[in-house]
Amino acid sequence: MNIKKTAAGIIIGLAMGVFSMISAIEISSGVGGFFSNSFDGGNKSDILYESIKDSWMGGGFNIFLDAAYAELNLGITFGNNVWETLIRNSYDWDDDDCYYSKWDTNFSTFKALNISLLVKYPFSLRENISLFPMAGIEYHWHLSEKQRGINIEYWDDPSRLWFKFGAGTDYNITDKIYIRHALLYGIGLSSKAERYARESFSWFYDDIRFKLHHGFTFKAGIGYKF
Repeated sequence: MNIKKTAAGIIIGLAMGVFSMISAIEISSGVGGFFSNSFDGGNKSDILYESIKDSWMGGGFNIFLDAAYAELNLGITFGNNVWETLIRNSYDWDDDDCYYSKWDTNFSTFKALNISLLVKYPFSLRENISLFPMAGIEYHWHLSEKQRGINIEYWDDPSRLWFKFGAGTDYNITDKIYIRHALLYGIGLSSKAERYARESFSWFYDDIRFKLHHGFTFKAGIGYKF
């Protein structure tokens, strides 16, 4: 089963169900931009006295559909990946004073499609300002990646599912037009490519393990109420 189609289908199916149940509620849509990042995550191993730091940051554009208690997003991310290879300074596993020094750094650029469904609970702060906590899921659909202009081919699909939560605000400029800001914290699960790597190299890296990806997303956009 294709995990991309499955995850996208689940999100779209849930969104259709939510929006059909609350069709009587005021509907709005809008466009905006966002900035996202992911701190160190992925597969780890110390068997060769090395550790890999894998992080990325990027931004993009999105469109959203809102129905008071739910928000459906579709966006595209343009990002930069950074891999840092860190070398352990000590061969003594019981050395509490050991540290890692940076040995090599590699960069790549990537594009990804983001599909998310967030539920939220808005309440009024002032006549024209509302605040809402929000939480949900996002599928990071990896489209392409290049390093020094050459396409990177992964062993398997590097797309991943994220769980996100945070808060946002709406500022009503008029009865129909509003400005939206949101800040979310996310936790990213293992991708098929990472699982494949762990299974393929576990015979040699017997301490290989997975560390959750995590990072922030800041969004800003303008919406229109129908």
